[in-house]
Amino acid sequence: MIPGVKRFINIHNPNGKYLIEKTGILDIDRPLIIDVGANKGQTIDLFLSINKKSEIFSFEPTPELVEYLIKKYEGYNNIHIVDIALSDENGEANFYTSTFSATNSLLVPNVGTYNRINSDLGDILSKTDARKCKVRTLDDWFINNITNNRIIDILKIDTQGTEYNILSGSKSILHTNVKTVILEFQYIPFYFNSQPFYKTMELLYENGYYLFSFFESNKSSNMRLLENNAILFNKYYFKEDF
Repeated sequence: MIPGVKRFINIHNPNGKYLIEKTGILDIDRPLIIDVGANKGQTIDLFLSINKKSEIFSFEPTPELVEYLIKKYEGYNNIHIVDIALSDENGEANFYTSTFSATNSLLVPNVGTYNRINSDLGDILSKTDARKCKVRTLDDWFINNITNNRIIDILKIDTQGTEYNILSGSKSILHTNVKTVILEFQYIPFYFNSQPFYKTMELLYENGYYLFSFFESNKSSNMRLLENNAILFNKYYFKEDF
């Protein structure tokens, strides 16, 4: 930011929970949330802490994590664990896993990139295994599983490089059936064949969204931006205001 302008603007860097609470996007009865990339339920716990009545469909294709999640949320009738991956096609695909489950992806990890950031993590990912998993588009899954053409209050995507693919497979519902998208942008090649962040942003803007805020950035030791989360609002539901 131009130094001379800073004194006129209130600089604020909230986290995800603060943004969701202050914008009030979950201040409704039984909001519908699609959580793509559940991992160990971190996002489920976040949304429940804001609105315990949230109905959450959480997608996770890692068998060990699916078993863990089903057990963790067995007492919740509003939490649904879906053991498939979402992408831009239906069928079957390789899913690449390691002992560091947060990096599991439909894409092959770029070990060279990870080595430059953290050699220990690079070593873990050099031992990545490929296993088959079921893949569907969100369009197809939504039509067959969500009744009464319900509106998705939040579509959250954190899938290690395939965010663009998932959104590409959601085009029939993205424009009018989704209010808010929360996703991760990566700015360096963590995974082979991942689409650059600006393609994902372009896709969302073409479907009527606008960027509300970035949050929770990760940077390298030299302060280069590596990745961050973003929240985008659908102009069909939210006026673009300042």
